[in-house]
Amino acid sequence: MSNSHVSYQNSNIAPAMHRPHSPILILIPIILILFLLPTRAVATSTPLIARSPTPANCTFPGDENTYGLGIRIGLYLQWLSTTLANNFVPSEAPAMRVANINFHLAAFIALMYRTIAQRGRLAAVEAFLLLVLCTGGVCSGRGTGNAVDALEGEEPRTNPDRKRKAMGPGSLFRTMLGAATLYYGVWLAYVGLDALSHPPPESGCRHVVFWFAKVALFGWYRVFLKVIFTIAASYGSLSLVWNFYVVLRLVRRRGMKGVFSGPLDPQGVLEGAIHTLGSPSQAKPRMFTVLMHTTFSLDLPVFVLITEFTISWNGISGVNGLNSTGQLIPIVRLS
Repeated sequence: MSNSHVSYQNSNIAPAMHRPHSPILILIPIILILFLLPTRAVATSTPLIARSPTPANCTFPGDENTYGLGIRIGLYLQWLSTTLANNFVPSEAPAMRVANINFHLAAFIALMYRTIAQRGRLAAVEAFLLLVLCTGGVCSGRGTGNAVDALEGEEPRTNPDRKRKAMGPGSLFRTMLGAATLYYGVWLAYVGLDALSHPPPESGCRHVVFWFAKVALFGWYRVFLKVIFTIAASYGSLSLVWNFYVVLRLVRRRGMKGVFSGPLDPQGVLEGAIHTLGSPSQAKPRMFTVLMHTTFSLDLPVFVLITEFTISWNGISGVNGLNSTGQLIPIVRLS
């Protein structure tokens, strides 16, 4: 993994069925391209977003090995395909959630490596970008079952194996990974932004991010991050405790082999617990069922906008090309 040198002048700083013929894999690139095209147009023409050229002394080279264009597109495609599968194609959902965990884990490892090994060269805004990409991985795994069936009041179509047995500790692992991401967000908002590289006030440069406008990373938006990640990390901790409880209870009922012998379906344990630990009389209200099965992760487009506008506005160079093998592998892997 190559080092990113930040410098500022005047500063010191369950297998899918018929997967090869899945219409999702054909529609994903088309949907993403159509989505990104108006994004670029907004960035160059809309008067609603404060725009000013990034001074030459405020730009810096990014690290294409951690958030290059190919890697970003690969992550966006993974978010979209996982969300669509979770909500509309349950038969493909287990495989897509496993792939989502792999992408999320790789992004989080890159974030931790750069934070620990390259703290003096890692810009605060770069850590924020990587955190956004990891958070998208957390959010894209939401939604279970078939949204259309849920809206019609029917039992969503799921893999029949899930109702017969818990499919492994994948839910616990995914919750642990998500909680670790949220804990990093708490550290970054309270401590990390000051500890990492950022331009001093006298340089005339500042790190900016997208939040429906161009806003300074160091300012009210940082307070907003503190509030959001504190609440999210608290919820993540409760979810982590619950998942540990579910796994331990399933181990007592089924034994180690019964819990750990199945595929690594990230929602298997939790959904298995719903089916095996609850009595038939404990039916969920229909509205809760509809909400649970129609989650479409509408926040994911916001993560895409935050990432792309932030890269552009901070003048981060060297991360918008597809001229290396490393940038093409994530896209080819998902095609």
